[in-house]
Amino acid sequence: MPVIAATDKNTDMGDIIETAACGIKIITGDIEGMRNAVNHLVNEADLIKYGENSWKLLNQQYKVDRSYQLIISKL
Repeated sequence: MPVIAATDKNTDMGDIIETAACGIKIITGDIEGMRNAVNHLVNEADLIKYGENSWKLLNQQYKVDRSYQLIISKL
């Protein structure tokens, strides 16, 4: 599923999403940015590619077992 990440300036999640070509980041509260992001996804974006990239990122970086292993490795 394509992602619109409404994040603050202090998090890198939006950058991760854009780098992985999963979707678009905007700064929380940016109404015009949100409007533009939605219009882009509706009218111009390759939704299948965004969806495939999102699924790939989720499975490679954000599964519970991977997160568990990262935490354990730091103990």
